Amino acid sequence: MKLALGLLFATTTIFCAQTPQNHRSLANGVYAVACETPTRETPKRGDVSRITLVYDQHYSEADRNDPPNYVTLDTSSFVPLRLAGPPTTAKADTGWTLLNLTLAPEHVKTLEDFTRTHLGGRVAIVIDREIITMHKVRSVITGGQVQITRCQDDACQVLRRKLTE
Repeated sequence: MKLALGLLFATTTIFCAQTPQNHRSLANGVYAVACETPTRETPKRGDVSRITLVYDQHYSEADRNDPPNYVTLDTSSFVPLRLAGPPTTAKADTGWTLLNLTLAPEHVKTLEDFTRTHLGGRVAIVIDREIITMHKVRSVITGGQVQITRCQDDACQVLRRKLTE
């Protein structure tokens, strides 16, 4: 089953406990979004499984002029972005780009478990310690094939390029 990860442009403001971490140790992958805030919260001690990154939406044409958000990611479980082959793109009826990815076989079960756990929740795709896009998990993914939808901007092309480098 393919998952349609829909790009979301809404933000929420809730309290986030954050722990600074070394951003260099953050692997490319899909991470659960613990929360988003318009300002950086005071770091709290104790939870080493979270990291906060700035999401400035500069790959999103629709949100490019919005102020940046601080997005706290749960790093305790994530799906590494290791692919079985190069990503492909297609155009949806809406004119948006669809990005199709097939994960490496060793990450198929990880993706299924992750999407089951975070069904209905938000996730961030992180490459080179930068949030490229954020999405809502719309279904459990089995088989390792992911379709990222609603790329009406540069995000899918950036993802495609970064994943093939």
